[in-house]
Amino acid sequence: MGKPPNIVQPFNRGDVIPDVGLLGRDGGIVQIFRQDLAGTTLAIWRTGPDVSPAAIIDAERLAGEFAVVDANLIHLVVGAPPADVPGPSAGSALTQIFDPKNQIAPLFGLTGEGIIAIDRGRRFIGSFADQGPSDGLALCRDIFAREPSGTLATQAPVLLVPGIFDTAEAASLIAYWDASAKEIVNSVANAAGGNTYDGPQIKRRVDTAIQDRRLFDLVKTRIERRVFPEIVKSFHCTLARMEMPRIGCYDAAERGEFRRHRDNTTPYTAHRKFALSINLNDGYEGGAVGFPEYGRMAYRPPAGGGVVFSCSLLHEAQPVTAGKRFGLFTFFTDAEGGKREDEMYAKHGSGMNRYTVR
Repeated sequence: MGKPPNIVQPFNRGDVIPDVGLLGRDGGIVQIFRQDLAGTTLAIWRTGPDVSPAAIIDAERLAGEFAVVDANLIHLVVGAPPADVPGPSAGSALTQIFDPKNQIAPLFGLTGEGIIAIDRGRRFIGSFADQGPSDGLALCRDIFAREPSGTLATQAPVLLVPGIFDTAEAASLIAYWDASAKEIVNSVANAAGGNTYDGPQIKRRVDTAIQDRRLFDLVKTRIERRVFPEIVKSFHCTLARMEMPRIGCYDAAERGEFRRHRDNTTPYTAHRKFALSINLNDGYEGGAVGFPEYGRMAYRPPAGGGVVFSCSLLHEAQPVTAGKRFGLFTFFTDAEGGKREDEMYAKHGSGMNRYTVR
């Protein structure tokens, strides 16, 4: 039956969905992110086996219109094998898949007929009960109309990940920073030997480490389910460890900034592979992330979104000129980097908290 039995946790909005394989009409397995469906918005129409032939015909008629907005309609039938359900005509744009044991739809919070929406980046948009193909088409049209488009002439090799935290989650992280003991951070790395750049002329940020277990678990879950899959897909790298996340504030009153640097130039940091910077708020000026080796473009994801980049890239957090920029910051490495990290800890020692990715 493909992969459904391995998926055990319900999805939250914003989670990246693995490539689920379900039974096709011909008895084979249909991957819902196969190449002709990948990179499009998916409206998955969930019904029971009692769907009428007329409803199938109507869905077929609408299925062709999804392509106009770079989307696809998939008909998910639960509770019956293919032979018991009317199917689309040959050559139809409607993809039909079957889940006889109803293993998938409940993971999206849908128990009856409705639409499950997944964006072109494989992120779960939401489930909409009592809606059909025409509602799914309207949703896809709205998403398409709001997507930015254009042509890029140059870009740093970075990954922008939207929606890692929702508004309430980001606010809770800022509230934790407000209520916690803080540390003024004004160095790239507190290393035992090697290149360490100290002083507020380089970096002005006030941090707190996340010590609250509930909040840490939330951050861990969001990163594992919304960031790690994107890194694996984009950079073909499997991660093994994550450093303890820190919440930081760049304050315009202190001209908060972090001048040009790399994140892996000391014995203390050489194991790092990727950095993650998540914006937690809007309402400030300046503060974008720049990559000077790749031009003058600046990167500023919306609140809750982040930018992932190689720790070898020269980068900067530009000065905040008005207000306060709050962010969550951490670093990742792979298994080989984990070995180097262990060697570094054995040689130099450190009081730094570590978290090993499961």
